[in-house]
Amino acid sequence: VYHRLLRTGRLTMSAWFSDRRSHAYERLGLLLLFLSYAEARGHKHRYPRFKQGARFTSDHNSQESQCNPSSCSSLVKYPVLGTHHYAEFNVPALPKKLGPTYFVYYNIDWQPPGPSGSDARMNQFVPQLMLGEPLDGSSGPPLYLPKWEKRTSWCFGAQYFFEIFNSTSNETEAHAATGETYPCEPGEVLYTKYTLSENWVWTLEMGVKGDPARTSIIRIEKPFMGLLPPEQTQSWKEHSYSEAIANTCWEIYDLNEADEYPGTDMEYHITIATDFPGSFAWQDWGTEQPECPGHPNVTIKSNSTAKEQQITWALRAHHDHKRDG
Repeated sequence: VYHRLLRTGRLTMSAWFSDRRSHAYERLGLLLLFLSYAEARGHKHRYPRFKQGARFTSDHNSQESQCNPSSCSSLVKYPVLGTHHYAEFNVPALPKKLGPTYFVYYNIDWQPPGPSGSDARMNQFVPQLMLGEPLDGSSGPPLYLPKWEKRTSWCFGAQYFFEIFNSTSNETEAHAATGETYPCEPGEVLYTKYTLSENWVWTLEMGVKGDPARTSIIRIEKPFMGLLPPEQTQSWKEHSYSEAIANTCWEIYDLNEADEYPGTDMEYHITIATDFPGSFAWQDWGTEQPECPGHPNVTIKSNSTAKEQQITWALRAHHDHKRDG
């Protein structure tokens, strides 16, 4: 705002500072001006950044990646009410060399994660395809403590991952609610679906197309599974949750060699539909490239009508490591 007023001549620097009573106000104003300018000149798309030790167990013997093995699409915000999310992707071949941990998903989350001033730190709906040593289970109520398993073949499951600040321990603590975990095979197609009911209960569903017996479902009645005090948050109908961010990811840990990538292509097909055409503008999606040797080439394209947006996020295996299947 300050940058726009200064640039258009509607506010001069001398007038801006004339009513400030201390140098502290001047420094604060300059900081706000700089941040506004930086945001205006920043990248068109935002991408997630991961920190090791949250969803990924720290109890492992693998070598930490010396490059960025992951790839994500940009973070795109949508209104929650009347918006429907559905995605499909194929299961790729197993890497020739096992070891890295994979979280492969189409997720929605909230940033900020909860009401201002609350102890909410992360709030992510993330049904996912997994390999390595993923967080794929939960102790269930009342604490919803995360559980990790070693997986040498692909598996998937619905998951709600969230973090809460514990003022007693002065630490941010991870929690998870999970559906059943099922095995899956290369070439099978998995789907992800998010549904918000009329009474503001979310259902997260992930399954194998053509095999209803392998369907992982969880229902989320309250934000953070009710672990935050009611004076902080109680319901998904609160304004803090009126918009959610959607994106796709290959979130990978401890990958350092080309043979640790799958050797086959993978495609996401995402459909986002609205009950209220024209109530908001569809945004273009962007994508980033991984950086480790032998990484796939990642592309993205989107098309939209008044009622829906379709996104294709494609990962093409490196030609030197491509395999049949």
